[in-house]
Amino acid sequence: MRAALLGLLFCAGCVDIKGGAIDLAWTIFGPNGQACCPDGNFCKVAARMATVRVNLFLGACRSGAPDQQRSFPCPSVQGASQFDVPPGTYCIQVCAVDETGNQVAIGPGPILRDVIEGDVVELGAVALTVATCPSPCP
Repeated sequence: MRAALLGLLFCAGCVDIKGGAIDLAWTIFGPNGQACCPDGNFCKVAARMATVRVNLFLGACRSGAPDQQRSFPCPSVQGASQFDVPPGTYCIQVCAVDETGNQVAIGPGPILRDVIEGDVVELGAVALTVATCPSPCP
């Protein structure tokens, strides 16, 4: 009984690992590199920005639907997926979409990263660019 209880205590912090994870943070910039609403809610900058998407294309960069996709609420300003991205080499693109799924901000150019089971792919701080910054900020 004692051994079973200890086993339960040790597994309370266990994470189910079925692949790799993606981790990133983001902020919104205007087309000239100026920060949009640095003291306000920048997720309202471009048509009520709702979600930051990480699109993963297995093997190579291409257009069309991604092989994998992870989404995070824009106001959280950072996100980490579960350890559920299948291992492989991915072309990773980051963007932000509005409540209807329309792209409203673009990230930097695509990057290639290897996803390894149990490891975290750190994308760091991602600059998402909108067409215009509002004035005044929301």
